[in-house]
Amino acid sequence: MADDEKTVVQPDQMVRGGELTDQVSRRARELADAFVEATRQDPAHPVWGGDAYGKTFAKDYEESHRQLAEAVVHLADAVSAAAAMTISSGTSFAAAQSTAVERIQDGAA
Repeated sequence: MADDEKTVVQPDQMVRGGELTDQVSRRARELADAFVEATRQDPAHPVWGGDAYGKTFAKDYEESHRQLAEAVVHLADAVSAAAAMTISSGTSFAAAQSTAVERIQDGAA
């Protein structure tokens, strides 16, 4: 970073952004879980039938569905991790700023 550049952080806004991101992650997880439940198929009563065509469809559908279900759950988990890191960063910045202000005040006394 060049000498004339500076970083300005507003920790409270960073934490708030992390909290909002966490809300998004929780809603994403709810939707992921709802998707998995709503699209789960009962092998005893397949909606595509039990003939050769139905069995071929089921084989392809079940693997694709499993992959998609895993992907939406991983997406929700990734957003949750981003929220946690953002909140942690904001908290760390707040602590660093507080310590810096205390040291300045102690030196001025």
